Amino acid sequence: ITGDSVVNADDRMVIGNPIPRLTYGLMLSASYKNIDLSVFLQGVGKRDVILTNEAAWALYNNNNIQQWQLDYWTPENTDAKNPRIISASTHNNFQNTDFWVYNAGYLRIKTLQLGYTFPEKLFHKAGISKFRLYATADNLLTFDKMPPGWDPERPNGDSGPYPIARTYILGVTLSF
Repeated sequence: ITGDSVVNADDRMVIGNPIPRLTYGLMLSASYKNIDLSVFLQGVGKRDVILTNEAAWALYNNNNIQQWQLDYWTPENTDAKNPRIISASTHNNFQNTDFWVYNAGYLRIKTLQLGYTFPEKLFHKAGISKFRLYATADNLLTFDKMPPGWDPERPNGDSGPYPIARTYILGVTLSF
């Protein structure tokens, strides 16, 4: 900041940091009789991202407007969350500002698995010493402060990469 009472390119400064300063994970497991449960929690703290292009700016690309951008400024809606919608790319709404910087810290339930091991005597005659049925969910839930639908692991910038997929698996473990 130059202190000359004129806002221009000389007043720019670095804001945010896309490099995580804290990465963590926690694996928990428990069992009771023939039931077992495991949970893997994973997350990042102290990371910032800036959204740009169609990720943030309404009408930037083929008139795309994200659902979360619909609360935009108008003379009748002066307390809106987002700037006014305008299509001219030279307008100030298309400048990088701290308005578009988000806290990308998160906690994710990366893996949740619930299993049941049947008693050995049920399948012993079939030559099966262990029969376990389980269900697994990956990327089940994420706690973050990003706009709805945006994955906090997505890199800075625009909406290019696909978000991490949520998967469900039903499985069987057999031992003979």
